[in-house]
Amino acid sequence: MDVEIDDCIVCDLCAKICPVSCIDIESIKATEVIGQTSDGSKKMLYAAKFDIDMAKCMYCGLCTIVCPTECIVMTNQYDRTVFELSDLTYKFSDMTAEEAAEKQALLDKQLAEKQAAKLAALKQKEGGA
Repeated sequence: MDVEIDDCIVCDLCAKICPVSCIDIESIKATEVIGQTSDGSKKMLYAAKFDIDMAKCMYCGLCTIVCPTECIVMTNQYDRTVFELSDLTYKFSDMTAEEAAEKQALLDKQLAEKQAAKLAALKQKEGGA
């Protein structure tokens, strides 16, 4: 299995359909459009974490079927011999923990500003009524 992370919109459909829960995704909402996939889909979420545990994967291919941008593909490699079980967890996200924390802080700031503006508008409406 392979993931073209640049084409992933972090929709989480692959993780939801996986019968063995081998796909672990954590997303962070972007404060603006962060790019486009190769098929023209807008990217609005960062993939803070996109891990696939190939030790659990049963190679059913359901994740490839539901993927709207076709960024997950099955490969011909099925023999994944390793000495450590943890080596079978493939990490496809290209974000560091620091970058993820920074993006989350930006989102939190934007949400706080929106909430403050909403409260100010509500106070103004109540005061004028």
